[in-house]
Amino acid sequence: METIVSKRIKLDLEPSDNNDGENVQISNNWRIKSILSDEHIEPIKRCFVYAGIVDDKKFIGKAMSELCQSMPLHGLNFLKRVHQSKLLLCTLNQMLDFLRENHEDEIVKKIFMTENDLRTASDQMTTSLLKLYMTKRGISLTVVNFLIKKIEITSVAAQAPLLSWQHSDVNNDWPTKFHPNKDLEKLYNGTWFTEQETIFHVQIMEMCGLLRTKLKREVCGIAIDPRTKSIVAIGFDEIDRHPLMHCAMVLIDAVARTQKGGAWNEFLVENDDLAIYTNFNDEFDEYTQSGVSKFIRKLITTENPSITFGAERVKTAVENRQNYTDIDVNGDNLSKYGPYLCTGYDVYLWREPCLMCSMALTHSRIRTIFFHETQSTGSLCTLTKLQSVKALNHHFQVFRIA
Repeated sequence: METIVSKRIKLDLEPSDNNDGENVQISNNWRIKSILSDEHIEPIKRCFVYAGIVDDKKFIGKAMSELCQSMPLHGLNFLKRVHQSKLLLCTLNQMLDFLRENHEDEIVKKIFMTENDLRTASDQMTTSLLKLYMTKRGISLTVVNFLIKKIEITSVAAQAPLLSWQHSDVNNDWPTKFHPNKDLEKLYNGTWFTEQETIFHVQIMEMCGLLRTKLKREVCGIAIDPRTKSIVAIGFDEIDRHPLMHCAMVLIDAVARTQKGGAWNEFLVENDDLAIYTNFNDEFDEYTQSGVSKFIRKLITTENPSITFGAERVKTAVENRQNYTDIDVNGDNLSKYGPYLCTGYDVYLWREPCLMCSMALTHSRIRTIFFHETQSTGSLCTLTKLQSVKALNHHFQVFRIA
């Protein structure tokens, strides 16, 4: 999708009525949408439970004491045990597991093979099964007889709600314990960024569009130090030169140049007709501008003179020891450990990165990814959401600006 790039951006925020994870911040027809995990944008899954309906509320306290001690709600501790005159006993799946593992009667095992078999069982059979299950679990016969006088099978949340809209959705069925996460709510509602932050993010993405148009490149990427709002490095898709030189990979290598590294320095210079990868030793006091060539800096400042450039210079061993004693323990990772790889940087990519690039950005310890276009091999919202994989030891936030 081609976008007309403007030098000045006027912000026009409008509220969104969507409640399906599409709530976004709007800036001059550019929308910033948080790419959240599926668990945040999908309805909560349900499961069926047995609930005992009691007549004498005075007996609830004794029943609750025994149930909590002998029949804890493993995996469903977010549910309140009592709802009006109903006590949650156990799930139908727990009953199935019990019958498969403990019941000696093979006929009973064959009758109750699925959850639906239990749901359609007669009241007498349901009462008998619950009595057997609860007494085996150590509930006194007095409490068992009290709870199984009248049984109801009801649907409840199978997992804890993460956002307010999910809590509202499931709470009518059965009350849940819920403490809203303010950060998650802001991400979902599209209120994560301030007005000025929104302007800046859109401005940088428009700059990606400007560079790819001016230089006739498919993809452009920009790395930003969020503390100074300065451009640390810029990279372009170079797969016509080497199959591994996707935009994100070249951008990471450009960041490495600001830290006295870079695996593709000589290769890129040899093939650099536009001089967009030169000036590797361009340093100014505490900052280095070796991640962006003079050619690109001139091109950008001509369009937007307010943009700044530079990455924090790599410290010596003595400076690192001094910095370690001075850091704020609550500070950001870039201040604590940087400059190291892409730790704490924000990355803007015109196109959604593939899995290889996203993993490289993960290992580089970036803070946030912003992208504009999706692609069929994209790994942040199209094929998968890599940022949602809990097994990874680093996670970043993802936003789409479109």
